[in-house]
Amino acid sequence: PSFSKFDVADFVKNTKVAALPLHPPLWEGGSLSQWFLWRRNTGCPLPPAKIAKIMHDIVVEAEALRSNGLLSLSFLDPDEILMGIDEVPLLHPPPLNQPKSPGQRLKWLSPEEAAGQVGGVGHDMWPALSFRLGLLLYSLGGKASFLDPHPERSAEEVFTGLFREVQGIGPPFRPN
Repeated sequence: PSFSKFDVADFVKNTKVAALPLHPPLWEGGSLSQWFLWRRNTGCPLPPAKIAKIMHDIVVEAEALRSNGLLSLSFLDPDEILMGIDEVPLLHPPPLNQPKSPGQRLKWLSPEEAAGQVGGVGHDMWPALSFRLGLLLYSLGGKASFLDPHPERSAEEVFTGLFREVQGIGPPFRPN
């Protein structure tokens, strides 16, 4: 064939190019909150089995830390749970110099924490721990675009509702 009669415009118009498969970018590590947003933004929904695996890993690690007296409930905050590049959660103490919005922390409190009934002699950590785990499971499985168990409420409203519940002057205060 002669290239002198080659029509570039016709070639481009009539040539089919195979589409390359799109792969989401790889997770590079960060907090559970950041990972959750990354999954949502890359169009990777969280199947129930993945949520169950994350919760299992967090519970196993929390229990190991608790049994050694090393667990703080602040470890169970999505901004403090590390999500490694292997997408396995890791509980760790928050850095001392990291400023954290007290409002966001209040939204993750259990009723026992709001009433000051956690820690010390005679106070079992398990009710507060299980409440926080429940909030985390609720948030991971929800349709929200970010991890906030009470997106429609202010932090002060959450704290007041939990405190009133524990004092017996208000109804149980749970996410809507």
